Amino acid sequence: MTLSSVTSPAAGAGVPWEGCKALALEASAGCDPSRFVRALVAWFTRHGIRPAVLHCCPDLDLGDAGKDTEKFRRAGANPVALAAPGLRQITYTLPEDAESRLFRLRQFLAPHVDLVLVEGAAPGSLPRVVLLDPGASPRLWESPEVLALVCPKAVKAAVPVFRPHQTAELGRYLMSRLFGGIERTKDDGA
Repeated sequence: MTLSSVTSPAAGAGVPWEGCKALALEASAGCDPSRFVRALVAWFTRHGIRPAVLHCCPDLDLGDAGKDTEKFRRAGANPVALAAPGLRQITYTLPEDAESRLFRLRQFLAPHVDLVLVEGAAPGSLPRVVLLDPGASPRLWESPEVLALVCPKAVKAAVPVFRPHQTAELGRYLMSRLFGGIERTKDDGA
């Protein structure tokens, strides 16, 4: 399947995701979610879930300015691939709106992963986990899409609140919400 062969969200309404779920991970100002995302990736992997991470960026800076990959992309190559020992990176240019891009990427990744963790300002109404700065008000993040909050201090909220070190507890909760249960594995720790 290529990214261009996937239908748009409007045309694909009601189309099953073939097992590929998506979960947005957002952070309030002052939080750095990357360590938390890495911990969740490791936890899901230990529990038989094949995760992918999609980092939503507000700009298109891929860090390849002046390099051949940028020159090929600007010349019109789509996709542009980079291959090195132990690494393959493919960059597609998708001019659609953010929600269409996420739809296409989920469809493309579905045969390879079970869960796409979307870090950053995820489009649409994905289920979300929000990392809160200790001074932030959880009321700012209460919406039907928010499944849980992660905060270093106890806060009252309409959804479960986990501490940053409670990766295993949050992972079990998310497995229940996203996949309907959890398979016990040899390592059930954080």
